[in-house]
Order: sequence, then structure tokens, then C-alpha cells
Amino acid sequence: MFDFDDTLVDTAPGKQEAYRRVARLIHSEADGNVSPEELIKQISRISEEMNRRRAYSRDEWWRILAREHGLSVTKHLELRATVAYWTSFRQHTQLYPDTLTVLKAIKAHGIPLGVVTDTDGWVGIKRWRLRTSPIF
Repeated sequence: MFDFDDTLVDTAPGKQEAYRRVARLIHSEADGNVSPEELIKQISRISEEMNRRRAYSRDEWWRILAREHGLSVTKHLELRATVAYWTSFRQHTQLYPDTLTVLKAIKAHGIPLGVVTDTDGWVGIKRWRLRTSPIF
């Protein structure tokens, strides 16, 4: 059994690009004077805090960000930010260099394989990420 994120795939590039994309989107559409660079730092901090609490709803992340910085973030912008986040995250998440080699070697020995993972906070997102991964 393997975990998916940060075991089979390296999510760091996906997270960084997702943070940048959401920061640019919120900066360009929300009322406020916070720079995209500052928003990236804050999104990263919120991500760490929420992950420790196992609170995975990205919509909630944007509400926290808005509250902390006095930004005007509508439900529509929350939705667009979450879609932008997961799209960027998926596009920029990469397999670790030896992932396929290790999985093929295990399978060649007749050992059953499985993936155990948590939620991404939106119904169907993790399933989509798994299905569109080169692993499956």
C-alpha cells in the first residue's frame, strides 16, 4: 500500500504553481492592496495550518485569506480560485523519478498494489487526480 501525495508523486511543484495562480487571480479580482507575493506567502501558511487540522476545503482557505486581508472574495471567485488551484496543482505535480520503476518491479513479483490516500476536500478531485496520473 502506498500513499499518493508526496509518496508516489511530488506535489511541491504543483502546490507552488497553484499558490501562484490563485494569488494572481485573487489579486486581480478581489478588492484590496495585497501583493501577489504576499498572497502566496499567506496561502502557503494557511495551507500548512489547515493541513495540520485536516481541513482540506480550498474554498475555506480563500475565505480565511479574504478575512485576514480585508479582501472582497465572492462565492464565484472562491469557486474559480479552487478550480484554478486544482487545475494548476494537477498540471504541475510530478512523479518521483523512480515511482514507475518501483511499482513495475513490485507488480512483476506478483505483489498486489494499492493506494491509500486522504481527501482533497472536493468530492471527486482526488479520484480525478488519480485517474489522470501516469501511474494508473
